[in-house]
Amino acid sequence: MNFAVAETGGVVVCTNEGNADIGISLPPLHIACLGIEKLIPRWADLAVFTRLLARNATGQPVTTYTSHFHGPLPGGELHYVLVDNGRSTLRANDVFRESLCCIRCGACLNTCPVYRRSGGYSYHATIPGPIGSVLNAAQDAKTFHSLPYACSLCGSCADVCPVKIPLDQQLLYLRGTIAGHGLPAAVEAAAHEVDQLCDAAHVAVQFGGPDGAVVGPQAAAIPGVQPTQCMGQTARDAGISRRRVFENSTRANNAVDSKTHIIHTLRRDQVAETDLPSLDGPWLTFGRPLDQFREVLAAVGGQALAARHEGDLPQLLAQLPSLRAAQHVWSLVPAVASVGRDWTSVTDPHELEVLDYCVAPGEFGVAENAAVWIAHPTVPHRAALFIAQHLVLVVPAREIIHNMHEAYARIDPGTPPLAYSSPDRPRPPTSSSRWSSALTVLDRLPSCWWEPKTLDFRF
Repeated sequence: MNFAVAETGGVVVCTNEGNADIGISLPPLHIACLGIEKLIPRWADLAVFTRLLARNATGQPVTTYTSHFHGPLPGGELHYVLVDNGRSTLRANDVFRESLCCIRCGACLNTCPVYRRSGGYSYHATIPGPIGSVLNAAQDAKTFHSLPYACSLCGSCADVCPVKIPLDQQLLYLRGTIAGHGLPAAVEAAAHEVDQLCDAAHVAVQFGGPDGAVVGPQAAAIPGVQPTQCMGQTARDAGISRRRVFENSTRANNAVDSKTHIIHTLRRDQVAETDLPSLDGPWLTFGRPLDQFREVLAAVGGQALAARHEGDLPQLLAQLPSLRAAQHVWSLVPAVASVGRDWTSVTDPHELEVLDYCVAPGEFGVAENAAVWIAHPTVPHRAALFIAQHLVLVVPAREIIHNMHEAYARIDPGTPPLAYSSPDRPRPPTSSSRWSSALTVLDRLPSCWWEPKTLDFRF
């Protein structure tokens, strides 16, 4: 999960592939895991954070899929798992507290000269790059004492960070802390030892026992060293039982209830309260929102088609070759007929895997980024939006608004799950899969009329 909203109790997931949405939409049980730093105060704040994430991660105006959840699917379950894992300790530290502001956009990784040349695996940590060097070393300096030195201190990471984390200053502070504990000497000694042992470990891992113990004549070459700790080997590679690892970890941590510990730590280490910023604007507006919507939609790979009246939709969509050839079409728009079967009788969303086309109504569109909001009650199975090979969204022209702040102001967060989508990124020509994204705008305003051009888009 990318964000959780304290005001509403909802969570938000942002993806470009749709895999998370498929995984959430098909099973009846949804378990959402997120770090406690992902909490933001207000529903309206999402207008700011969804902008920051997409624009600083990939340069997109908005992620392809951004789904909001404020309750389980009908007949399903929704559970939240809030992960601390050292975050409450960082929150109590005046130096590193700002590192918890990270939204995981990856901007610091993209600009870091060290990361760009060494890659993520060289950090031997879940979170790499400048932010990973801070988070990992700040929580476990003994294990990750080398990471703050994998930095040129150029300051580029701090310059591009959208939430203004002083990463270069934090890395410099960590160097002083680590040097004060004499850990750099240990780094040099460990590097020399690894040079001698890794080759032997790489060979010996082939003879590893079920618990990762080295057996055979190679065992003497690396005394006391598990082969799975070198050359990127994992517990799975060496045949270690994942159940045994989980059980051992669980027994070690059962002594303290995690929820009680987190709450106690947060209450003990109170930080000064600050006033929330005003979100009254002024925000970006356009003289002709419909034209802006069309322009942005074309820039990200989609196209808007215009229909004077809802009755014109069948004739307009019939010009799409892929729709004419489609054998399974589920239309949630009354003017467009479904094809193949009675889709309203589907009870298991897995049956939608054969769906060629989904035609769905959109609540409104956003001129700023060409996003279209889709309310869950209008789509009985939200998986249809992600599993269909082709998607057509029908939006009234009068419902094109200016910006994301207006969008979040219009939506009641107490309603069932909702999502908005922008066209998917183009796929390579060699790909066997195709995705046609057509947006039909019902235009009842003559001053906003335009003639549709190419109607079929293949990605």
